[in-house]
Amino acid sequence: MVRTQNTPGTLLPLPDFCDYQRLHTALGDMSPITRCRQPGWERILNNRHRTGIVGIRVVNGTRTAESSMAGLPDERKQSPACSSPSNGPRDDQSCEERPPRQREPGILSCTRRDPLADNGKAHAMARKIEVPASLIRGDVDEGYGPVADAFRKNFAEKGEIGAACAVYRDGKKVVDLWGGYRDGTTRKEWNENTVVVMFSTTKGVASLALALAHSRGLLDYDERVATYWPEFAWRDKDKITVRQLLSHQAGLPVIDIPLRISDLHNLDLIAAALALQHPLWPPGTRHGYHGISLGWYEGELLRRVDPTGRSLGHYFAEEIATPLDITFHIGLPAGFDPDRIATIHGHSKYASLLHLREVPRGMLLGMMNPKSLTSRAFNNPRELLIDTNFFRPDVLAAEIPAGNGIGEPRAVAAAYSAAVTGQLGLTDKTLDALTSPAQPPSGGLMDLVLHVPVVYSLGYLKPTADSPFGSAANTSFGTPGNGGSFGFADPDTRIGYCYAPNHLGFGLEDAREIALRNALYHDVLKEGPAV
Repeated sequence: MVRTQNTPGTLLPLPDFCDYQRLHTALGDMSPITRCRQPGWERILNNRHRTGIVGIRVVNGTRTAESSMAGLPDERKQSPACSSPSNGPRDDQSCEERPPRQREPGILSCTRRDPLADNGKAHAMARKIEVPASLIRGDVDEGYGPVADAFRKNFAEKGEIGAACAVYRDGKKVVDLWGGYRDGTTRKEWNENTVVVMFSTTKGVASLALALAHSRGLLDYDERVATYWPEFAWRDKDKITVRQLLSHQAGLPVIDIPLRISDLHNLDLIAAALALQHPLWPPGTRHGYHGISLGWYEGELLRRVDPTGRSLGHYFAEEIATPLDITFHIGLPAGFDPDRIATIHGHSKYASLLHLREVPRGMLLGMMNPKSLTSRAFNNPRELLIDTNFFRPDVLAAEIPAGNGIGEPRAVAAAYSAAVTGQLGLTDKTLDALTSPAQPPSGGLMDLVLHVPVVYSLGYLKPTADSPFGSAANTSFGTPGNGGSFGFADPDTRIGYCYAPNHLGFGLEDAREIALRNALYHDVLKEGPAV
């Protein structure tokens, strides 16, 4: 275990790690190190007052994290995000340092520009858009007509602009619907191969990559994370298990080191920022939605156990998407056809005010307070607080396994179907782990970030009496996304399901998605009362 303490010996400052492909390689290399001024690593040093760790002390081959500032130069006078010569000004923000008496070292005061001013792509919709019935397309198998009826009704009565819904049963596609406009402003039609950002529905897709690694014996859900990723043990994280991490129980929803979108391509930098976090509660005692951080923790864990060290996005592409012949990306590849991408339509301020009651009160108050746990769980990088920014090309190009997955909704349904039918190659042991009842935290089910009771397990949301999904067997697993998308697997009915719109809804549950799910389970499968 790497412990935080002060000891004499050789000090390796954190910025020096940028000379190495892997942080753990740097810790094992005692050779002289050339100092590096790479943007991002200086930011870790500048924010050492938050992490308490400024370097690695080496004594007779033993490595410990150093919590004293002794031996390191004071570089906090310069803000690398705004004044670094190698960086230049940020494209999306106009930044200036706060006066010293108003700020902590290294923290920036940033005035946001209009995120739509540069790309003109993401729009807040202030009025309803009429979608002709002729633009609602696709097909359903015999007996699944109620799902198509609900899909059409969403456009006629619930303000749908563009969307798609797909259902697989027993490995066969039984519902494949799409329609409306992929861009409501220009009236460009949503086509069969249109892709859309699915926000946190990405979490469940990303967790399939971890499940596949589990099936291949690369990791154990009940093993300590530090067994696979030694630096994770820093700052009292040495006993956290993979299960606790994936179930939002690790106390790590916040990332203290300020990140920029450009940093997200440097996976070693992200790994260092994650390793420097301290749990906000004793792991296993509570849970709180790791809204942004979970995907990067999953990604680094997978990088450590994969024999070739692939990122989560590349692992998913090569081991899941390609074999299943589906279109879903975690990190949009260069050259992808932009005419296939659906525009994300957000909310006007007036519409948001009308729907405040659909957001849990505690969550709403938390998002209004930038110092709250709720706000801090979603604001790093700061651009991610604006949901329409997930449509930006630079954000789509990065790997954000907790939130920026983009693809065809039928791809998500197909992946979940493959998970429960055996096509994906999950072992019985892995599938049993995914379908078994969750192991809840000892302190209860109230989510400290979302302020609602929820049940998480191994990267997924599980059904509850208040928020049911799937059959009455309660073996389903999946994740909803901001704005209304939802993808899940139901092993009991052997269903793979996904719905995704481009007009963002409100609250944690979406009436359009619920209508489709009710039509499938209540009207078609006769699985109990409607939600």
